[in-house]
Amino acid sequence: MVEPRDWGDRGLLLPDLQEKFNSYLSYIIEGQLESDYPEVAGLPVEIELRSSPPPGERELGFLNIVTKQHLEPANIGFSWKLIGGAAA
Repeated sequence: MVEPRDWGDRGLLLPDLQEKFNSYLSYIIEGQLESDYPEVAGLPVEIELRSSPPPGERELGFLNIVTKQHLEPANIGFSWKLIGGAAA
C-alpha cells in the first residue's frame, strides 16, 4: 500500500487510509488473494504501508487500532516503511 501524499496535521487522509485498509482486508479475508495467487495459500500475509513523510500521530493511532482489532486476529502482519527508507 503506497501513500505518497503529505499526511498533514488534521487527519484529512484518514478516510482514504481506512478505505485502502478495507479493500486490502476484504481482498485477503474473502479469499481473493489465494484465488488470484494460489501459490501463496497458507503463507503468512503482511500489509506494508509505504509513505513519505512518515505517518503522523493520528495516523499511527489509527494504524495501531487496525492492527490490534483487525489484522492480528486474522493473522495478518503489518509494517510501514518510508519511501526510499527503512522499515518501521
